[in-house]
Amino acid sequence: MKKGFTLLEIIVAIGMSGIIITILTSMILNYNLKFKKETLDMQNYFYIHEAFLFIEQEFNKSKNIKTYDNKIELNYIDEFNKKIIQFNGKNKIEIIDIYKNNIKAVNIITSNIKSLSITQKENIIYIIMIDVNGVKYEKCFGIKK
Repeated sequence: MKKGFTLLEIIVAIGMSGIIITILTSMILNYNLKFKKETLDMQNYFYIHEAFLFIEQEFNKSKNIKTYDNKIELNYIDEFNKKIIQFNGKNKIEIIDIYKNNIKAVNIITSNIKSLSITQKENIIYIIMIDVNGVKYEKCFGIKK
């Protein structure tokens, strides 16, 4: 009667364990990469919709709104203050605060944007943002004349 394991049995057990560990590790890494991509996509979605809400809030606070060259110029009750919303060409949409024709501050509204399109038809402004992954986001805003 045999007591113990043979060398062949130990090698087979180690080989099977190695195969199982390799398969499990590759599955975990694959799911981790998918999770990271989905998280970044959801983050872009959230930031772009927050940018739309911010722009709408600025529209509501402004007295006069003009669009030109894919830019939005917001004039306020105080004639010295105005803001310009534009795409800066570096994957970011920025808002420029201008006071008495001097730039006071430049703030980033959102990032990871490939292109921005702004069109105005009568009292409706259409904004189309395309993110770096090619996903298109559109929103229209009614403005007071």
